[in-house]
Amino acid sequence: MTDAIESILRPFARVPGELTVRFEDAATRSSAALDGPRLTRDIQVDGRYLGRLVAEGPAVRERTISAALEAIAIGIERLVQAGGIDAGALSA
Repeated sequence: MTDAIESILRPFARVPGELTVRFEDAATRSSAALDGPRLTRDIQVDGRYLGRLVAEGPAVRERTISAALEAIAIGIERLVQAGGIDAGALSA
């Protein structure tokens, strides 16, 4: 994961037990270890799958979390398209 993605996801580290958000690159197999609620959002740019955002925990039931995950994903895709995040670094 790049420093840019890490910094984008850092605010979610402040809600342990309620919500965990992470990026899984294209080479990572999804780890569905938790039995609790889970949301995922694929990151794709120009038809290329780069990875996915994964949100887990009780808070994913809130509509605002779904909206936030979508907004983060769109932001990451736009940053990759603009060259602000290296696509190769995401899917390495």
